[in-house]
Amino acid sequence: MSTEEKRGHIISQEDPNDLLERINNQLPQAAWVKSTHQDSLVLSVWFPYGCNISGRLFPEGPNGRAVRVDMISVSPYLQRKGIGSRLLRSFTRAAVNSGATVLSGEIVGIEGLKTMARVFGKENLWFFAENNCKFDYYEQRFLSGGNFSTRVGVDLTHIDVSSWELAEISPESDIS
Repeated sequence: MSTEEKRGHIISQEDPNDLLERINNQLPQAAWVKSTHQDSLVLSVWFPYGCNISGRLFPEGPNGRAVRVDMISVSPYLQRKGIGSRLLRSFTRAAVNSGATVLSGEIVGIEGLKTMARVFGKENLWFFAENNCKFDYYEQRFLSGGNFSTRVGVDLTHIDVSSWELAEISPESDIS
């Protein structure tokens, strides 16, 4: 097994369009697992071929129940096909169904920032480090080759997730 296969990415002679069609014809899968970190729950949502998102749902806090995206990954062969947006929407809907009112995550590149804007609307994004700065400021920093990261958040009480795809939650999920 090659290094790329071990990381969950596909190394295949298959046409990426065939793989994309298979993904588009199925629901994402999901599982909740208890975490020992700050009494949080871990949510993972995935498609085959190295496409997944995971994060933690924290107990009630001063701003409601928060979910933090820890990682999102789409196989290089399948990027720019809408899979990341689908994963983020499905993850968010599962989190909202479990009481999340705020979503946050660390953005390390322009594609992550654009995905957040596509899913939530750039007018709904807020930034932890520099609250007066807006989407366009960060977009320009990334486009100018800025090597940095920023934490971005969304108030989920202003986002209608009711029409978003809901992942099939594994019956083995450990949240009792």
